[in-house]
Amino acid sequence: MNETSDNRIEKLIDSIMKDAPKEQPSVDFTANVMSQLALISNHQSTVYKPLISKKVWGLLVIIVVSLIVFLGVSQPASQSWFQSFDLNSFGNHRILGRFAAIQISGTTKVSIVMFAVMLMIQIPILKRYFDSRI
Repeated sequence: MNETSDNRIEKLIDSIMKDAPKEQPSVDFTANVMSQLALISNHQSTVYKPLISKKVWGLLVIIVVSLIVFLGVSQPASQSWFQSFDLNSFGNHRILGRFAAIQISGTTKVSIVMFAVMLMIQIPILKRYFDSRI
């Protein structure tokens, strides 16, 4: 039944297509298409603009270098600059003490590490993908 109905539909379409006149494009069809293509090709492409400008990177480098130089010069020779930070004072705050009381299960620790690893794998892949699109 399916083949007979398909044959009838095909014969009907063939008869309709025989009777239908062929359409001709206008005389200046090619010129119109080419002028539209010329407008598209003159389109402004996407310009790469970094999130952090070179001036900001330069300022960050200057700040870090000056901080290292300041710590190296200001400390006496008997005491190293790393010992001058006194990181033990951070443990005396109440807010940090509350965070120290939180216990994290082993499963959560593994999932956080796996998330970090997957993120570090995906960042270069996505960067390469978006660079190839630009």
